[in-house]
Amino acid sequence: MSWITRHPRLSGCIGVVFVIALIAGNAGDQGTSGQAPAAALAGQATVPVGPASVLMPNLVGMNLRDARSAAPANHSERDLSPRGRRVLDQDNWTVAATVPPAGTRILKNEEIFLFYLRNQEWRWFQANPVMPALPAGEIYQSSDSFPDIRELLEYRYAEGTEPEHAPDAHRTPAAASTIPGDPSVEPESEWGPRERLKVASGGTIAGSLSEAGQPLRPGRLITILVKPVAPPPPSPVQTYGGGPTDLDDNDENYNVPGDGNWSSGGGGRRGGGFCRSKWC
Repeated sequence: MSWITRHPRLSGCIGVVFVIALIAGNAGDQGTSGQAPAAALAGQATVPVGPASVLMPNLVGMNLRDARSAAPANHSERDLSPRGRRVLDQDNWTVAATVPPAGTRILKNEEIFLFYLRNQEWRWFQANPVMPALPAGEIYQSSDSFPDIRELLEYRYAEGTEPEHAPDAHRTPAAASTIPGDPSVEPESEWGPRERLKVASGGTIAGSLSEAGQPLRPGRLITILVKPVAPPPPSPVQTYGGGPTDLDDNDENYNVPGDGNWSSGGGGRRGGGFCRSKWC
């Protein structure tokens, strides 16, 4: 203390230097500790590495030929229905869905998927967001209720009405899809109720799956429920009066006992003759 008292100016300078050293040390520590957050933020950059990103265009509702021209280069195409149909004429098909959906930010080289329906099928699903009512009682083989979606129709006997020998349905399970959210995969809620029913080969329309008024997923299969028609009663057996029963088309001569008429080929003899036709 005595030295500091005798040299007040020098001791003041020493104090200032000490304070500056402390401040510098703290600043250095803060600078070092701040490097980690900066590095972490740098690693969280949202700009894609490589090719620039673009927005997925809206191709739904476009003719397939035009959609192919407007779609990103790396794209594939699939049938939206479970039928797995192939395109022969691009102008006959419409894009009904895409993966990813329109507006999604994608890389320029990212693969996208277009799902198509026939033009008339696309229009039908647009006009029928819910299942329409069917003409109950109409013979289904002659029904022309849904000509636009005839390739998407399945026929099954309504539960409890199937004939004894009606065949079972045999569904081939679809291969597992690698497309995220693949809209062409038929959910079990659609194929399950259908496959539990017997395949119909004739009858009248009794209903549908989905039921009338229920929402429809575009591209789904429509199941028409059928009731068998009772067979007509048998026709009465026709017989040849006085002779044996013969209903075939054989037109050979028949021996008619006691017929002496020349018109029957009997030669006018009282003992009988031949009838040239079984209906003579």
